[in-house]
Amino acid sequence: MPDVLPPENAPAMRGADAPRRGQLTIFFGMAHGAGKTLAMLRAAQSERRSGRDVVIASLEGGRWGKTIDQAEAIPRVESAKGGGFDLDATLARRPGIALVDELARANVAGTRHPRRYQDVLELLEAGIDVFTTLNLCEVSSRADAIGELTGIGCGETVPDSILDSANLELVDVSPKELQRRIETERSAHPGDSDLNNPHLCQEKNLLILREMTARLFSERVGQQVRAHMQLHGLRGPLRSGRRLLAAIGPGPNSEQLVRHTRRLATSLNASWVALHVETSRTLNEQEQLRLNQSLALAQELGAEVVTTTDDDLVAGILRVASQENVTLINVGKPLGGPWWKTWQRELMLRRLIRLSGQTDVQIVLANRQERAKAARPERQLRVKAVMQYFLALAVVGGVTDLAFLFDADIGPHAVALVFLLAVVVLAVFVRAGPALFAAALSALSWDFFFLNPRFAFRIGNVDDAMMFAMYFIVASVN
Repeated sequence: MPDVLPPENAPAMRGADAPRRGQLTIFFGMAHGAGKTLAMLRAAQSERRSGRDVVIASLEGGRWGKTIDQAEAIPRVESAKGGGFDLDATLARRPGIALVDELARANVAGTRHPRRYQDVLELLEAGIDVFTTLNLCEVSSRADAIGELTGIGCGETVPDSILDSANLELVDVSPKELQRRIETERSAHPGDSDLNNPHLCQEKNLLILREMTARLFSERVGQQVRAHMQLHGLRGPLRSGRRLLAAIGPGPNSEQLVRHTRRLATSLNASWVALHVETSRTLNEQEQLRLNQSLALAQELGAEVVTTTDDDLVAGILRVASQENVTLINVGKPLGGPWWKTWQRELMLRRLIRLSGQTDVQIVLANRQERAKAARPERQLRVKAVMQYFLALAVVGGVTDLAFLFDADIGPHAVALVFLLAVVVLAVFVRAGPALFAAALSALSWDFFFLNPRFAFRIGNVDDAMMFAMYFIVASVN
């Protein structure tokens, strides 16, 4: 999101003598003809009746029917430029509220600022409240998506940061009513390029614009709610609306979790957060790459990406969920791997559910492809399962032959450790079945060939029994 810089020639007044910053109010709608200018003028009339000094600094939408009558009752800034918006004249007039229509408009060449929103920023810096109008497609972050979905070109846009401190007044109208208005005005103003856009009057596109407008408005209101909660130390969730959180880690199913949360947020018309809790555990290169890709995807799909630090993963998730007023936490279901790691993840999930309070927790199952990847880690040998059994047989046979050479010198218990080392190494590179097969062969070979009495399957004491069992334990946990 681009930063909004203060105007170059804004008054440099600071300290006790500096005026308060003006308040920006944006009358926000889905397209031209939604009634934003009329709503702005009606709000300005209400402010005048309450005693505020209100002037029209710029009025571009006055051609639309009822707006003319509303505008006639409000004084205008006398422009020294023979009409149009005069920033210096408005600053000199110093009204309580200045009406500046069409925030995204570009200024004519030779003016102080190239863009209308920069003029508005200077008025705000001077302590003047501003009423203005804005269409959805004139918001920078929404322009590309609107073009792809509807084919409507957006032209000039304003940075999203303009909306951060503004009061948004939603001006809504049904698609059919807007179609009627556009058709009426199109016949009255046949040369208007905005009205003659062939995509604008399609009901499908107007429905899309209406939904996206409501969603952006909802997101901005949600931000105000969360800011109020943080300011006053309130804990969430306040269930005034749906807000989702995807807990993103370096695991192989993170991308799927992002896409699942995005689809769910769309179906619920809800905003969502992609959260990564950074712990003291160091990620390897592949994990870091996977995490970066997942967070980048989340941002691309419209999530608010949040990163925090906490050695307690559950505490970090719940803390951010409370701060962000989250109503549903999405986490990935543990995939395959060593049993103790799966057990640790399951304990973490149980604890997250137990401590989540009024926040719902949804566990997302990975698809078959990701589960298959987890069951076959990349460190495993890329050979068929049958060949891994033959490999286990060959390794145990080789260790048995080698042990015969040194048996007289090192004794049966040292030989047992050699067999155990072979099982450990094999378990790293082959699947669980071949690893357990190697453990069984090693235990039987050690018992039959090296443990007294030799050439018999017999275990005479507890120490030997524990060593015998150790082969299977080591093969299982690896």
